[in-house]
Parts: sequence; C-alpha cells; structure tokens
Amino acid sequence: MSGMKVILHALIFLLLLAGNANSQFFRKIKYQAEAGLAISVGANTFREIKSELNPLWVQHFWHKRFRVPTLRIRSFAYKPLNEYFNLGLKTGLDVHYVEMNVYGEYETNISVPVQLFAEIKALRINNDNSVYAGLGFGWNLKNLSHEPYTEKTGILVSVELSLNKNLKGKTFFYKAGFEYGEENCNYHYVPWNDWGKEERLNYKQHRKQLYAIVGINL
Repeated sequence: MSGMKVILHALIFLLLLAGNANSQFFRKIKYQAEAGLAISVGANTFREIKSELNPLWVQHFWHKRFRVPTLRIRSFAYKPLNEYFNLGLKTGLDVHYVEMNVYGEYETNISVPVQLFAEIKALRINNDNSVYAGLGFGWNLKNLSHEPYTEKTGILVSVELSLNKNLKGKTFFYKAGFEYGEENCNYHYVPWNDWGKEERLNYKQHRKQLYAIVGINL
C-alpha cells in the first residue's frame, strides 16, 4: 500500500469518527504552529542510469544537499487519543533559498509537506515540562522542472523529540529532529538524430536533514 493511500485511509477513518452523532471529535481537535530551520547532512553523491532505448548514460544526483538551511513552517491539527498519545495531520511549507539549477542560476523554490503525524509522551519531568517523541510519514509535494531534469513529489519521513513547557497557560515547545526524503525525478532525452527515440529516464533523488524548531499550542 502506498504512503498516500495510508494517509487517505487515516483521513477517512477520522471523518467517520467525526460523523458519529455522539462524538465530540471536532471539539477535541487541537492545533500547533511551529517554525525553524533545517540543515542538510551527508555528502552529494552521484549515480548513472542507462537507457534501454538509446545508447545513452546519464549521471544524476543520488543524494543531494540543499545549499543553505531550509526555512520550515508547519501547522499540526491533532486529536489527543488519551493522556499520552496524539494523532493528526501536519502540513506547511519548506522554503529552499538560492538553490543552483542545472543552468547555473540561483533561485528559491518551495515544497509542501503533508504527513500523518503521531506523538507520544515519552517522559513527564514535572507538572510544567514533558518530553514527546514524534513520528511523521507522508509526502513532500513538489514539481520542479528545468529541462532536461524534473524533480517531483516523493515520500517524507520525520523523527523528532520535543520539550514541552507550560508557561502562563500556554504550552510552548522546542523540537529537534531528523528528516529523510525522496524525490521522484526524471531526465528527458530528446534525440538530435533520426535513429534516436525520445524517452524519460526515471530515478530517485534522496535528501537528509537535521532540524530545530520552536512552536506553540494554539
């Protein structure tokens, strides 16, 4: 089952709960807002892919770093299932500044992460401080084309720890985490002669980032 189907099935389940006349589902939904920075880790690496139609080898990124830290903005709508476990949907924007495209030009582009996200209270320090562990799985939505290369939507997995602090009736939190993403990419080959065949060579491009963010329960 694809990751997108898992998310859709989870949303259908939540909507069925919401449709229960005896359920206080929507009244119990809570919200978070958070923002921070992510830094790429790991070296740039390359691989080659061979065409099955043409005498063609193409070198592409296997693992690719972002040049500068990524601005992360997220909102999280969740339902506390009990005292220790939260489940919901997290989405937002990732802003990637001054990335260099295949033409050597600098540009800023945006992707939209959508994840099914779960949190568990791992440690209660005292009445005002708790540590949560979080896990997210979903997709990073993008469609960035610079012929002959195109980067498209791929899976996104996040693992994080957060320190929640209750201050003056509001809960603030500080998070640190690791994120792994894949992008479904292709190289568009257009032949310059009569015996070549037009085709798209498909491959995956990988990203790894560490992030630190701050946020608030609304």
